[in-house]
Amino acid sequence: MTLVLLFLLAIVAASLWWLSRQRLTSKPWLESGLESVEYGTERMNLPREKVGLMVFLAVSGMLFTLFFSGHFILQ
Repeated sequence: MTLVLLFLLAIVAASLWWLSRQRLTSKPWLESGLESVEYGTERMNLPREKVGLMVFLAVSGMLFTLFFSGHFILQ
């Protein structure tokens, strides 16, 4: 049970770190003005392979957690 909680805590921490990097509370129209905003020119810094690996690890981690918790529920 402790292992599952630690794993879930790690996932929550990674999610919070990712959300903090997204600058959700920033107001770009106040920082640089509307005339300097170019729509559609911003790109992600992460390569596709790294994003795909992160998605795969998240899905496989959740699947492992579901199997693990299902094993203890059935015992």
